[in-house]
Amino acid sequence: MSLRQSLSSLLGAQESAALAAAEAEIAAELEHHLAACADGLEESGLARDEAEHEARRRFGDPEVVRDACVRTRMGGWIMTKRMHQALTAFLALCVLVLLWSNYASYVRSQVALEQMHAELAQSMAAIQQSQELRAALDLLVPEDELVIGVGDVVEIVFEHNRDETTIERVARDGMILVPAAGWVRVGGRSRDEAEREVNERLQEFYADERVHLVVDPYVPDDGTQSER
Repeated sequence: MSLRQSLSSLLGAQESAALAAAEAEIAAELEHHLAACADGLEESGLARDEAEHEARRRFGDPEVVRDACVRTRMGGWIMTKRMHQALTAFLALCVLVLLWSNYASYVRSQVALEQMHAELAQSMAAIQQSQELRAALDLLVPEDELVIGVGDVVEIVFEHNRDETTIERVARDGMILVPAAGWVRVGGRSRDEAEREVNERLQEFYADERVHLVVDPYVPDDGTQSER
C-alpha cells in the first residue's frame, strides 16, 4: 500500500484535498530542484540528457523523497487527528459511563421507592387493624360497669334450684320476668344493682336462695351497642 493510500484511509474529503495539494506542491519543488541541478551539470559540460540523469541519481528516488516530505508535512496533522479521535472516544466512553451511572441510580431509587410504598402499605394496614381493635375494645365494657338496657339478654342463674334458671330479654319498660318474684325492673341499672334487686325480691319466696345475673348486651345490626 502506497503512502497516499495509507493517508487517504485516515482522511476525509477535505483532508484528502489538502493532501493532494501538498503532494502537488512537493512534486513541483522536487522538479524545480532536479531542474536546477541538471542546469548546473549541463553548464559543467554534460549533455542535457546526461545532466538530468546525473541529477536524478544524485537526488535519489523521487518517490521516496516525495513520500518523506509528505510524511514530514502531514505527520503533525495526522497525529493531531489521532489525538482528536482518541479524545472523542474517551469522551464518548465517559458519556456512556455517566449514562449507566444515572440509569443505575434511577433503578436503585425505583427499588427504594417500591420498598417505601410496601412499608407504607404495611403501616396503613397495621393502623387500620389497630383502629379496628380499638373499636372492638370500646365495645367491651366490664360487667360491673355495664348498664343493662332494653333488648339485653339476662340469664338468671339460681344457685340451688338450677331448674329455675331461665333467660329473659329486657322489655321496653326495662322489666324482666323472674321466676317466683315476678316482674323486676333491671333497665338502667348495673349488673350488681340489678342482681341485688332480684335477690331482695326472691327473699320473700326463697330464704336460702341466691341468683346471679349474666348479661349479654344487645348489639344492633350495625355492630354498635345501643345507648344506655
